Amino acid sequence: MFNLKKINIIIFSVFLILIFFVQGCSQSEIGKKLRGDLTAPQFAVRAPRFIVGCEDSDGGINLTEFGYVNCTYSDHYSRTFAIDLCSLNNESEIQEAYVENNGITWRHSYFDCPDGYVCYVVGNQYTNGARCMPEDQVEFECDDSDNGIDYYHFGIVETPENTHSDSCRPLWPDGEDEFELIEYYCIGNFLMSVYYECPNGCRNGRCIR
Repeated sequence: MFNLKKINIIIFSVFLILIFFVQGCSQSEIGKKLRGDLTAPQFAVRAPRFIVGCEDSDGGINLTEFGYVNCTYSDHYSRTFAIDLCSLNNESEIQEAYVENNGITWRHSYFDCPDGYVCYVVGNQYTNGARCMPEDQVEFECDDSDNGIDYYHFGIVETPENTHSDSCRPLWPDGEDEFELIEYYCIGNFLMSVYYECPNGCRNGRCIR
């Protein structure tokens, strides 16, 4: 036969253990769940990023030195926004990058090189940059046999990477007669091309007079 007194002691002991367990877990996640005390989820909010300052590596509008504009954001991240580039319209023109308003804003503007200077870049202008240099110190690596845009003479343009010849093609995709000339030429180091509708037709890479 069970001893009623012993049974009551065991039940009371188990009850005390449960009380201490719940109190010990009151600060834990388990205790919070048992008490229904769940914390609301936390969300991280990132403050908007803005430019706090820009610097020009060549000190401003300096046509004879290669430069680039680097700007820093409010979170200390920085990036290059613009570099000095040679114009693709005129070998004596440069697109200069510089800063304004005490370094808060930046610009990219075209300037003419000084007299006797041309815009020149060694290699790829997007990685090596561009600057105005004395014309007698420059040897361009783009050569045009008919010396520029000449619709009535056949020409060949040579660069270290490619060779392109002036050529004719039908003015319309389904046309038979060739009236459109593809004229290749150089601007400084750069290979350029233009399409021209020859008035009297095109033959052997030149317009017929």
